Amino acid sequence: MSEKIYAIFRLVSYEKFKKLIQKLAEESEIIKNLYNEIEQIEQVATHNEIIEYVIDEVIRDHEQMPFYIKLYVGQGGKDAENWTQMLYEIYINFFNRHQIKYELLDYNSTDVGISSTIINVKEGLLFPFFKPEEGIHRLERVSPFKNNKSIQTSEASVEIIKSYGFQEINIKQDEIKIIPIRSGGPGGQHANKNLTGVRLIHLPTNLTVTVTRYRSLQQNRKVAEKLLKDLITQKREAEFKKHVYQKSETTLVRTYDLTRDQIRTYGIPFKLNKVEDLSKGKIELILLYNMLYDYHLRKTGNKDLQPKR
Repeated sequence: MSEKIYAIFRLVSYEKFKKLIQKLAEESEIIKNLYNEIEQIEQVATHNEIIEYVIDEVIRDHEQMPFYIKLYVGQGGKDAENWTQMLYEIYINFFNRHQIKYELLDYNSTDVGISSTIINVKEGLLFPFFKPEEGIHRLERVSPFKNNKSIQTSEASVEIIKSYGFQEINIKQDEIKIIPIRSGGPGGQHANKNLTGVRLIHLPTNLTVTVTRYRSLQQNRKVAEKLLKDLITQKREAEFKKHVYQKSETTLVRTYDLTRDQIRTYGIPFKLNKVEDLSKGKIELILLYNMLYDYHLRKTGNKDLQPKR
């Protein structure tokens, strides 16, 4: 395991780390066994060594590769657009805090937030921690866009796409619809009036990708074709394997209840000490939860920790 990954999760206090595992052990026999192991080795190992041991255990035999994060707005109007931008900033601030290399491939802003964005994450060791982020993220808060101060529910969707290093797939040019669009960036940065961005639609599957990162149409198209191939490959792989973990993108992953300073992940509530920590990208404990839930799922195939919508 990379020292960089260990360093990220050493920022989680051991007390919170152990409390998280203890809480999940109440719901999962496989996590309970892991918790009992921790109890046994606490006498001979440091807290950092125990955290590293758990990470090694839950990530064992898991795929590790660069990946894309695609965010797009869900239900909730302006609140949802604003929430999609907030979620984008949570991820970006996490990457910046830990000097994780990433590239922003597409960013579509609105008056109050964003409608969609695509981030290419270069650190493949983070893939297992982010794969469980795929699905719907729901925000509950007093709407800043309504005068009646009512609690508004808004949603943003996350899609995690593998970046395959080698691809045998060939796409026929007559299967792709190419739409030139304007390039741009967050806050109107690098706005380009020329049609240098590109949107590709794979006609047989209706899969669509958009890349506006570069000032060159050719470069944007090259990156978009790679992303489209990754999407098609992942779709075919999922259909072939029918892996037990494969989820619908309509799965509710997490609810961020700002009215109660609480996060509910897969039905398990966690109290937030500081809501603003999220906006700073302090999501290490959430990512650890992702891996523990995934570990439970891969070992048992039982989705009993998943919430009802």
